Amino acid sequence: MTKGKGADVVLECGGVDTLAKSFKCVAFGGQISCVGYVSGKQTSSQMNTIVLALSRNVTLKGIVCGPKDRFEEVLQLYQETEVHPVIDRTFEFLEAKEALLYLAKGGHIGKVVVKIT
Repeated sequence: MTKGKGADVVLECGGVDTLAKSFKCVAFGGQISCVGYVSGKQTSSQMNTIVLALSRNVTLKGIVCGPKDRFEEVLQLYQETEVHPVIDRTFEFLEAKEALLYLAKGGHIGKVVVKIT
């Protein structure tokens, strides 16, 4: 899929055990986004993420997800007040590279969506 280059962006959701695999498949200079608190927990299989990130010139980014009840509260607010995000443009999954280039230009107003189904 990446012709041996590795993925530019990896969404890491599985915790420390899959984080090691994410480092193996991310491209040099790529980014690993750890979604939720699970990815940051330490287990008996310690790994030195700083050394791994520096050796591959990888940006390691945390994306904190709030508790389920907070999500449900926000979802209810959206439903009751009909608040909707502004969508500037929608791309098909196969157009993801074009979507990133579009974002990089910075001319968008609102969200840029890439459909995954």
